[in-house]
Amino acid sequence: MPDSSVLKGQPLVDADGETVGRIDDVYVDPDSGRAEFLEVRTSRFRRKRHLVPLTRINVAGGAVTVPYPREKIVEAPLRPRRELTADDEALLRDYWHLPAVKKG
Repeated sequence: MPDSSVLKGQPLVDADGETVGRIDDVYVDPDSGRAEFLEVRTSRFRRKRHLVPLTRINVAGGAVTVPYPREKIVEAPLRPRRELTADDEALLRDYWHLPAVKKG
């Protein structure tokens, strides 16, 4: 997994090779310290930011490619304007079909 500073500002490309948006940030789980999601801005004019899993990214040619179609990315839950709660993270994991993380 590349350093988060390398990912920020890169275009996010969907499974069909189309640019979906730009990576604004990398969400790091505060409990585990692991990078979990890319925060992606999918609209220039609206401040919509979605969280996309880091699990299967490919970084090459100045872009980050994910194996998801555009529709899946833009319909993903929006990044809350606060820190993610356990419920937020559970919703994201369910949406992206990721295994639950045991806390504690």
